[in-house]
Amino acid sequence: HLREDIWTKASNGEFSLSKVSKVCSNIINGKVTNKKDLKRCAEIASDMPSSCTEVVRQNRSGLFPVSDCHQLSSNLLRSNLETDFLDCPSEIDNHLFINAQRIASNTKQLHTKYKNKSCKNIPSKVYSNISFEYDSENWPLNICYFDPADADDLKICTQNINGQDCEAYDPNAPMNSDQSAKNILESILKESFNDGKKVACQFFEKAELDKYLYSSGNNCLVYHEKKNCNFLNCPKTILLNGKKISEVSFSKRELRCLPYIPGNDEDNAISESRVISGIVRRIYATSNKLTCKIIPEKKYNPIFLEYKQGCFILSPQDCQSYACRKRIIYNQKEFLNFEYQGKLGENYFEISSQDKIHSMSRKLKKVLNYEEEKILSLTKMKLWFKNGKKLIHGVGCLEDLYPDFFMRNTFNQCEATPFLISGTHQKNSTEYVFINTTLDLISYPRSIRWNNLYNALKMYQHIHPYKLWALYGIK
Repeated sequence: HLREDIWTKASNGEFSLSKVSKVCSNIINGKVTNKKDLKRCAEIASDMPSSCTEVVRQNRSGLFPVSDCHQLSSNLLRSNLETDFLDCPSEIDNHLFINAQRIASNTKQLHTKYKNKSCKNIPSKVYSNISFEYDSENWPLNICYFDPADADDLKICTQNINGQDCEAYDPNAPMNSDQSAKNILESILKESFNDGKKVACQFFEKAELDKYLYSSGNNCLVYHEKKNCNFLNCPKTILLNGKKISEVSFSKRELRCLPYIPGNDEDNAISESRVISGIVRRIYATSNKLTCKIIPEKKYNPIFLEYKQGCFILSPQDCQSYACRKRIIYNQKEFLNFEYQGKLGENYFEISSQDKIHSMSRKLKKVLNYEEEKILSLTKMKLWFKNGKKLIHGVGCLEDLYPDFFMRNTFNQCEATPFLISGTHQKNSTEYVFINTTLDLISYPRSIRWNNLYNALKMYQHIHPYKLWALYGIK
């Protein structure tokens, strides 16, 4: 009862279990469910302060090293941040999503909707739903596929001052057919690029270029690169009499595009898994009950009975975002005629008048229904937390926030990094703030000097087009 650490206070009921559950679960190597577990955690943390550091070393899920149990206890006692959710910054490529999800989790508890999701999926899942709700009509993410019901004719197009002139060809027609790509292309080149003289084209893969380049049998060479060529699109290079003809191109197949939100979500009609399930059902005319599930590629093994039938969306091992290319397997056969289009490319705060409606900050404010207030000084920050306000968010230069981790090697170098401030304290006449950047684990707030934060904000302001002081309280 005389201990002042947060681990003991939590076991005594003075602090919420959620404040320490993630760290304690790692320390005792099991889920914390009762006071007995908390007491065991408190004993280990007190007797072996380095245990809080070592569990992060093993997981490699955030910036390391982290505070030991004594320092971490002091930080957590003063921090207002909710930390009761899965977190692994090192496995996520877009760190804007991390800060957005943390704000959403602290203001609206949105992470509770995705209890079965992995720490890699929660940030993109939470933010994607926020972004889609903000502006569904201009949603950029689509899955596009070739539908056999659509016209199968492709086109060869010629660029001119009036735009494009295109002629259709049948990709399945024999080479000597009038509707083949060879005959249509030869006709176009003869009339527009060879003064009406006969053109004879040879189609081949780029690896054979040397074989045909010096032969006299054809005055037209058309080649493609195997790695860039598929059923949907096969870019080709055209050489006529040794000269590259860039004005003529082969069109892509016409695709049907459907909006999607990344991830598995049976409750969302446009979740990635449900959209792909609909595509597979249409292409293969299968049962309406068929569902496709996203799984790690390394987990899929057709030798096992559970994978011999059904639909699986295979996510690559190094996939850290929604943008990675996935494979679709239906009854052990791969479906290739689809592609992902679009990306969620936006700024945390607006950088121009054209980008204002697309900034992450604006989307969060509208959908989560909170207001912001600019925090211009340490005094304002202290009043903010004293009045019961919970969070402050912003963007600053990583080299100033954590100079011991990241050195500045060039003039005006700035790795702009989102962060959350969750409290302040004073020690030996020096002012400190508690911070979680998107490199840090949410359950491991760090204590840095106010001067470091101020310098990070000033440097970011210096390079920002609007000269933005990027520090706002959320209320």
